Amino acid sequence: VLFLEAGCHKEKKKERKSKWMKRRRNVLLNFILILLLIIAACTGYQIFDSHQKYQDGENYYEKLKEDVAVVKHEVINEKDEIVSYIKKNRQKAPLDLNFGGLKRRLGENVRGWLYVEAVDISYPIMQGNDNQYYLHRNAEGSYEYAGSVFLDSQNSPDFTDRNSIIFGHNMADGSMFGKLKRFSLDGAIETSPYIWVLTEKADYCYQIISAQTATVSSECYTLFPGNDNGFVDFLERMSLNSGIATGQWEFNNQDKLLTLSTCNGDGNEDSRYVVQAVRIQ
Repeated sequence: VLFLEAGCHKEKKKERKSKWMKRRRNVLLNFILILLLIIAACTGYQIFDSHQKYQDGENYYEKLKEDVAVVKHEVINEKDEIVSYIKKNRQKAPLDLNFGGLKRRLGENVRGWLYVEAVDISYPIMQGNDNQYYLHRNAEGSYEYAGSVFLDSQNSPDFTDRNSIIFGHNMADGSMFGKLKRFSLDGAIETSPYIWVLTEKADYCYQIISAQTATVSSECYTLFPGNDNGFVDFLERMSLNSGIATGQWEFNNQDKLLTLSTCNGDGNEDSRYVVQAVRIQ
């Protein structure tokens, strides 16, 4: 009898331990499930918030384009028709820009309007006292995750420098300079090699000589103040470093270069994608 009682006691003890382990396992599983749901909710919110930030920025600039910049010609899908149009009309800017209205809206920091024909990049060009101000501010100075397209703070505001450098974020939704890398990926230069900078005094047309990956310390960002005789050699190196074919060039010391720079989007914080063009009119 004592033996049977001892056996029953052990069985009950084992059963209690089994139930306790089961409850513990259920608590752990519920905790993990709740944790996963919290992570999923946070991730979903971050995705929504990021999308909303992109959308807010793009809506702002689209409204600005409607107010002050009108495209003179429709974008046509057939490449030959686009090239034919550009060849016939390249002496005329493809945009009608109300610069007076633009300046009244954006203030004294606006320097002009940038239009990259092939990939339809079209934004006002701002310039701050440093290169941090417009990183996350829109053209009117309010916070905007996408920031603004802006001219290097050390550049002359009238684009008379030998190398005028313009920065823009590589946004995941393709806004700002998010479409700049299409010059390497989609052969966009075959559609149009021209970049326009429209200012208060003149409309400048540039032709692309280079599209390349660079670092933040690259010589691409050299400003060349004064009469530096190394400028022609620099232009030749930039052309040779191009990752796309841009034709043969003969540079001179009076050339004006436009450099468009954005993050490369490859996870390397020091990597940049740079498109450079020489003024042709």
